[in-house]
Amino acid sequence: MELGQDSIAIVDFDEAIKLDPGYIRAICNRAEAKSKLNNNKGAQSDFEMAIKIKPEDVYIYQVRAGVSEQLGKYKAAIGDYTRAITLSPQDPDIYYNRGLAYQQLKMRSKFCEDMAHAVALGHQNAQRELKSECK
Repeated sequence: MELGQDSIAIVDFDEAIKLDPGYIRAICNRAEAKSKLNNNKGAQSDFEMAIKIKPEDVYIYQVRAGVSEQLGKYKAAIGDYTRAITLSPQDPDIYYNRGLAYQQLKMRSKFCEDMAHAVALGHQNAQRELKSECK
Protein backbone atom coordinates (compact mmCIF):
# COMPACT_ATOMS: atom_id res chain seq x y z
CA MET A 1 0.00 0.00 0.00
CA GLU A 2 1.10 3.54 -0.63
CA LEU A 3 1.11 6.12 2.17
CA GLY A 4 -2.28 7.59 1.24
CA GLN A 5 -3.74 4.13 0.97
CA ASP A 6 -2.30 3.22 4.37
CA SER A 7 -4.07 6.19 5.96
CA ILE A 8 -7.35 5.21 4.34
CA ALA A 9 -6.82 1.59 5.33
CA ILE A 10 -6.32 2.58 8.97
CA VAL A 11 -9.70 4.32 8.96
CA ASP A 12 -11.29 1.21 7.45
CA PHE A 13 -9.57 -1.06 10.00
CA ASP A 14 -10.76 1.27 12.80
CA GLU A 15 -14.33 0.77 11.61
CA ALA A 16 -13.93 -3.00 11.35
CA ILE A 17 -12.48 -3.14 14.87
CA LYS A 18 -15.34 -1.03 16.24
CA LEU A 19 -17.77 -3.57 14.79
CA ASP A 20 -15.76 -6.54 16.08
CA PRO A 21 -13.13 -5.65 18.73
CA GLY A 22 -11.74 -9.19 18.52
CA TYR A 23 -11.06 -9.06 14.77
CA ILE A 24 -7.38 -10.04 14.96
CA ARG A 25 -6.62 -9.67 11.25
CA ALA A 26 -7.96 -6.11 11.22
CA ILE A 27 -5.92 -5.24 14.32
CA CYS A 28 -2.73 -6.70 12.82
CA ASN A 29 -3.32 -5.11 9.43
CA ARG A 30 -3.91 -1.75 11.11
CA ALA A 31 -0.64 -2.23 13.02
CA GLU A 32 1.18 -2.97 9.77
CA ALA A 33 -0.30 0.14 8.13
CA LYS A 34 0.63 2.28 11.14
CA SER A 35 4.19 0.99 10.94
CA LYS A 36 4.41 1.98 7.27
CA LEU A 37 3.42 5.49 8.34
CA ASN A 38 6.21 5.46 10.97
CA ASN A 39 3.71 5.21 13.81
CA ASN A 40 5.66 2.43 15.47
CA LYS A 41 4.23 3.07 18.94
CA GLY A 42 0.72 2.77 17.54
CA ALA A 43 1.69 -0.39 15.71
CA GLN A 44 3.20 -1.90 18.85
CA SER A 45 0.07 -1.00 20.81
CA ASP A 46 -2.08 -2.80 18.24
CA PHE A 47 0.08 -5.91 18.35
CA GLU A 48 -0.08 -5.93 22.16
CA MET A 49 -3.88 -5.61 21.97
CA ALA A 50 -4.07 -8.52 19.53
CA ILE A 51 -1.88 -10.70 21.76
CA LYS A 52 -4.05 -9.92 24.79
CA ILE A 53 -7.14 -10.94 22.85
CA LYS A 54 -5.77 -14.10 21.27
CA PRO A 55 -2.22 -14.97 22.42
CA GLU A 56 -2.19 -18.29 20.57
CA ASP A 57 -2.88 -16.80 17.11
CA VAL A 58 0.15 -17.48 14.92
CA TYR A 59 -0.86 -14.73 12.47
CA ILE A 60 -0.11 -12.02 15.04
CA TYR A 61 3.48 -13.15 15.48
CA GLN A 62 4.06 -13.58 11.76
CA VAL A 63 2.84 -10.07 10.94
CA ARG A 64 4.73 -8.50 13.83
CA ALA A 65 7.89 -10.33 12.76
CA GLY A 66 7.49 -8.98 9.23
CA VAL A 67 7.10 -5.45 10.54
CA SER A 68 10.17 -5.91 12.74
CA GLU A 69 12.17 -7.06 9.73
CA GLN A 70 11.10 -4.00 7.73
CA LEU A 71 12.43 -1.87 10.61
CA GLY A 72 15.72 -3.78 10.66
CA LYS A 73 14.92 -5.35 14.03
CA TYR A 74 15.95 -8.86 13.09
CA LYS A 75 16.38 -10.20 16.64
CA ALA A 76 12.82 -9.17 17.47
CA ALA A 77 11.63 -10.77 14.24
CA ILE A 78 13.43 -14.01 15.11
CA GLY A 79 11.74 -14.02 18.51
CA ASP A 80 8.32 -13.66 16.93
CA TYR A 81 9.03 -16.28 14.28
CA THR A 82 10.20 -18.63 17.02
CA ARG A 83 6.95 -18.07 18.91
CA ALA A 84 5.02 -18.67 15.68
CA ILE A 85 6.88 -21.95 15.18
CA THR A 86 5.84 -23.15 18.63
CA LEU A 87 2.23 -22.47 17.63
CA SER A 88 2.47 -23.87 14.09
CA PRO A 89 5.51 -26.17 13.84
CA GLN A 90 4.56 -27.60 10.44
CA ASP A 91 4.41 -24.25 8.60
CA PRO A 92 7.40 -24.08 6.23
CA ASP A 93 6.95 -20.35 5.59
CA ILE A 94 7.75 -19.50 9.19
CA TYR A 95 11.04 -21.44 9.11
CA TYR A 96 11.89 -19.85 5.78
CA ASN A 97 11.23 -16.33 7.02
CA ARG A 98 13.08 -16.88 10.29
CA GLY A 99 15.98 -18.24 8.27
CA LEU A 100 16.07 -15.05 6.21
CA ALA A 101 16.15 -13.01 9.43
CA TYR A 102 19.08 -15.13 10.65
CA GLN A 103 20.80 -14.50 7.33
CA GLN A 104 20.52 -10.73 7.88
CA LEU A 105 22.36 -11.19 11.19
CA LYS A 106 25.05 -13.30 9.45
CA MET A 107 24.05 -16.36 11.48
CA ARG A 108 24.78 -18.82 8.69
CA SER A 109 24.35 -22.08 10.62
CA LYS A 110 20.94 -21.01 11.96
CA PHE A 111 19.98 -19.81 8.48
CA CYS A 112 20.92 -23.16 6.94
CA GLU A 113 19.17 -25.09 9.70
CA ASP A 114 15.91 -23.22 9.11
CA MET A 115 16.19 -23.54 5.34
CA ALA A 116 16.71 -27.30 5.70
CA HIS A 117 13.67 -27.53 7.95
CA ALA A 118 11.59 -25.47 5.49
CA VAL A 119 12.72 -27.75 2.65
CA ALA A 120 11.73 -30.82 4.65
CA LEU A 121 8.27 -29.27 4.98
CA GLY A 122 8.05 -28.60 1.23
CA HIS A 123 9.08 -24.95 0.78
CA GLN A 124 10.37 -24.44 -2.79
CA ASN A 125 12.27 -21.16 -2.29
CA ALA A 126 14.04 -22.63 0.71
CA GLN A 127 15.38 -25.37 -1.57
CA ARG A 128 17.06 -22.74 -3.77
CA GLU A 129 18.46 -20.91 -0.74
CA LEU A 130 19.78 -24.15 0.75
CA LYS A 131 21.52 -25.14 -2.47
CA SER A 132 23.11 -21.74 -3.11
CA GLU A 133 24.02 -20.69 0.45
CA CYS A 134 24.50 -23.86 2.50
CA LYS A 135 26.92 -26.03 0.56
